[in-house]
Amino acid sequence: NTNYSVTFEDGLYTIEEQEITTDHIVVESTQGGQTIESVVTTNEQGQTVITASTTFDKDGVKVDANIANDPNLTVGYKLVSAPTAQPARYSLRMRSSNPFADYLTEFPSELVKTVGTYVIKFVVYGDPAKGMFDSYIPHTGIINVTISQRDVTIQVSTASATKVYDGTPSTTASALVVGTSALSVTSGYLVDGHALAGTITTNLANAGTYKTADVANTITIMSGSDDVTANYNITFVTEGQSELVLTIDKADIQYTVSGLSYTYDGQAKAATVTVTNVDTSYTATATYSTVNPTNAGEYEVYVSISAGDNYNAVTNAEWAGKLVISKRAITIAIQAKTSVFGEAIVFDNTKYNVTSATKVVEGDDLGLTLQTTATSTSPVDDYAITATWTNENYDVDYGSGGTLTINPAKLSATIVLSKTYDGNDTFTFANEKADAIGDDDVKLSGTVVLSSNKANK
Repeated sequence: NTNYSVTFEDGLYTIEEQEITTDHIVVESTQGGQTIESVVTTNEQGQTVITASTTFDKDGVKVDANIANDPNLTVGYKLVSAPTAQPARYSLRMRSSNPFADYLTEFPSELVKTVGTYVIKFVVYGDPAKGMFDSYIPHTGIINVTISQRDVTIQVSTASATKVYDGTPSTTASALVVGTSALSVTSGYLVDGHALAGTITTNLANAGTYKTADVANTITIMSGSDDVTANYNITFVTEGQSELVLTIDKADIQYTVSGLSYTYDGQAKAATVTVTNVDTSYTATATYSTVNPTNAGEYEVYVSISAGDNYNAVTNAEWAGKLVISKRAITIAIQAKTSVFGEAIVFDNTKYNVTSATKVVEGDDLGLTLQTTATSTSPVDDYAITATWTNENYDVDYGSGGTLTINPAKLSATIVLSKTYDGNDTFTFANEKADAIGDDDVKLSGTVVLSSNKANK
């Protein structure tokens, strides 16, 4: 307008920070084990803003349409509390130092999988990497995530499994198991990457036969090496009248028998039965082919063991070995004896000495008999004395035996001599019979010198 004269003065143009607005987000629920891909959000009036099938406008957070695609914005997430972990800590710092630097840049879906309630804090702010941190007023909010168990129905078809009782609890590898080929999911589904474990373990240990109802809710669902069973609410059903039959057979009792070798000492002997695989109290006894074996000899051993309902009882089972009581070995020295030719040889059977350290058991009689090969008419000489014994519990060593010495017998004779006086003091006789022993024929010849040469008797 040419009617005016205009003078320009310097002025100030101010660009204020843009305020970011977002909806208050509440995750209603999802089922266990599944990564969260979309959630339901509501505004302050309780109106649904994002449905479960809606894609989030800004990294999972609903923002105003005019800034939804603003490349200068970024979103951060922090897990504040979780069912099985300590909440992450955070602190506000000076804006120029980016107080949200320790927030995750993506929704922590890998951390939010297990059944329970999670609290996640989020923030939308200017991207510091683009120099836009001070251009926006950050907006923070809370995401509440509740994960409930996923319902699945697992059906069992007719199957069976058998093991022998070993006392092992179900938590170990040798627990009673049945392959999952007998199972199928008929209602609901397992999350991708989840599968029934290779075996179904049970908490059954004692011998017996068990049906499906006995092992309900013992199925394991795994994600790799992680047990994720807690994320599922499992219903275990049978197919019609079919059953999963699990049998635990009684175990055979394993045992050894020792204490089978003894030396006779006059006392009854017994073997020792040792049980090696029984995990409870038991009764073990041994009997023998002779009651209370005491004398030297060999005896059959029979074992009986009872150990409760989880084991097959052992009843009068013959052991491979025998109980052996060896003879008691002693050494004796037979005392020497003398006799006279022609006399009967009679031994005193007590004439010996025990020279070994092992003695005769008190109260025992060896039944020892001393003997020799010589007789009353054996020639004068030395003869061996040997021994025999009747007590079969002993083995007697008498060495070379004792010595019997037979001495000569003394002979006597009555000789009647007569002659006519001739003045000589000698009297000669020949072939006069003497008293002898047995059938011996002894005749004497000789000369008698008289003390007088006079006629006389």
